[in-house]
Amino acid sequence: MKYYQIKQGVEVRYAPKFIWLEKKPFSYNISKEEFDTLEDTYVAYYDYEHNIELPDILEQPSFMVSEVVRHVLQMYMPSDEDICFKGIQLYPTIREKKISAYYWLPSIPEYICLSGDSELLPNGTVKKLVLDSRNIPDIDVFKVANILENRIIVSMAVVESIVRRSPYGVDFEEVRIK
Repeated sequence: MKYYQIKQGVEVRYAPKFIWLEKKPFSYNISKEEFDTLEDTYVAYYDYEHNIELPDILEQPSFMVSEVVRHVLQMYMPSDEDICFKGIQLYPTIREKKISAYYWLPSIPEYICLSGDSELLPNGTVKKLVLDSRNIPDIDVFKVANILENRIIVSMAVVESIVRRSPYGVDFEEVRIK
């Protein structure tokens, strides 16, 4: 089976930078335990600029998805035990600008499936991602465990379903399997 990493598109140059009313409520690579302590919904702001882009995938401050992508992920992971979401309402700091968005912070099951053929940089980030075929779960959406980054992996079925919905700012990169 082919797998792909889903990520924010390279064409997105002006993604919003979140401004929190309080301390940022979660870390970049959020654990399941940390996720479970979060409120169901948060409000954040961004500095409005005329060229701001609100893509269907955001990688900062953590991996987040739009309602369109959330719906697809839920179709392929129907159990609330498999995938959960917390909402983030995003508003511009300029009240007159009505460009807001709602993003979802997912909690995706993590699996230790990194192959020894993967290349890691000295800071612990992944230079070349290779998955071990013996440890890949038989599911359509999962997160690679024990790495610093959010590497969300999806099956071809998920890719096709998302692409049919014409999202903006979503890329897929085929993952090497060994």
